[in-house]
Amino acid sequence: MNRPFVQEGGAQLPLGSVATRSNLLKIYEKRIGQDPGALGVLDELIGNSAIYSQIIGVDREGMDAGLVRQLVEIARAQGVLGDSLIAGIAALLVRFFVRRNVTDTPPTRDLERLFISICEGIEDERVEGVDVARYIKRRLVDVSSSDATFKERLEGPIYDVNPDMTRYILTVLAEPSVTKEMKGLWERYPSGNYVWTIEHVFPQGENIPASWVDMIGGGDKAKAQEIQAAYVHTLGNLTITGYNSKLSNMPFIEKRDRKDSNGSNVGYRNGLNLNDDLVSVDSWTKEQIEARTEKLVKLALKAFTFDDIEF
Repeated sequence: MNRPFVQEGGAQLPLGSVATRSNLLKIYEKRIGQDPGALGVLDELIGNSAIYSQIIGVDREGMDAGLVRQLVEIARAQGVLGDSLIAGIAALLVRFFVRRNVTDTPPTRDLERLFISICEGIEDERVEGVDVARYIKRRLVDVSSSDATFKERLEGPIYDVNPDMTRYILTVLAEPSVTKEMKGLWERYPSGNYVWTIEHVFPQGENIPASWVDMIGGGDKAKAQEIQAAYVHTLGNLTITGYNSKLSNMPFIEKRDRKDSNGSNVGYRNGLNLNDDLVSVDSWTKEQIEARTEKLVKLALKAFTFDDIEF
């Protein structure tokens, strides 16, 4: 491929500048002008457009179902090879973005340059086939946070730092327990809001209900506030529900056993595996939050590890 380079901010870019919505047409006008054949550039553009339309979901007819799923996962968390390799790369990118969004490593400002550099490296080093996937994995792992740093961030007040990523992690952990009777975890209302949202077991909010002061603070409001400040936004105190507004500040037992007008469980007995530790207890304490956090962090580390993606 003919790649005109110019310097921008000290780095060479294959299209002359970073492609944005506002300058993309000018970039390709320049490329066509530099290519005597011109049709070669247009063929390249058409081919790239087809790939991009698949990635963003415009045209996925005939694609492997596993590949479609992984492309959707990329879009939710933030890829000519065979479908199985592309699916593997897509899964790799999902994990990269989850870890990046939780740890901010590498920082957002470096992402554009990173992916440009990876694309350049693949072409300059003439990497092909499975080696493309291996090359991408090596580059992404090299710049990602360590497992220790990822674990530390997962153990902290993750909801307060990144609520969207927290919701994504919880939905991934809950997915195996979703039944046909449940609405999909990514379904939205006509308003655009998700049906399933994050629920704080021990309520957030400044005014802690008396029932929770008694349960988690032993009647000591100051102690309850101290525990809330330290634990309310950690994974161990979070779940997802389609009835957040109806649970809200209810006492723990009422949240656990809540039913709708049809007698269906809409509280913590809704069948999600996330709630296994909630349905078997009659109270909710600091120690239980700590234990559940440890459990969910281990599951998240396993779900978003790079180690089990092999090419």
